[in-house]
Amino acid sequence: MRELNPNVWINHVNRRVTNILCDGYMCGVEPNVIVTDCRQKNEEMYLRRNGFKIIKVEADDQLRLQRIASAGEYVTPEQFNHDTERQVELIEADYLIDNNGTYEELKQEVFNAYNFFRAEREMGHESK
Repeated sequence: MRELNPNVWINHVNRRVTNILCDGYMCGVEPNVIVTDCRQKNEEMYLRRNGFKIIKVEADDQLRLQRIASAGEYVTPEQFNHDTERQVELIEADYLIDNNGTYEELKQEVFNAYNFFRAEREMGHESK
């Protein structure tokens, strides 16, 4: 799909984010929006233009492959090394999470990231 339209993901996310924000504001709340996938620089630029912060979750390649296998999945070397997977390395993070540990450690890191951005927002810096 990206070959036909490099903004296909952006267009999809933009519709979903707009709906979430409209629904939230109509209910009198300011919703928090989390986008769980960003693989290309144009996608990163869209998110930044719209006030999002980028949290990058990294794990060693061998560990990623072990986790994929443990989940009963399989990826070919071509899939694992596809351009969309490698473009992630070019995305600049506002916050980096190391996911080489346990699930509990990952949950704690996500909680720490949430608190970091919540404190930043409370100090007057805008983020979604």
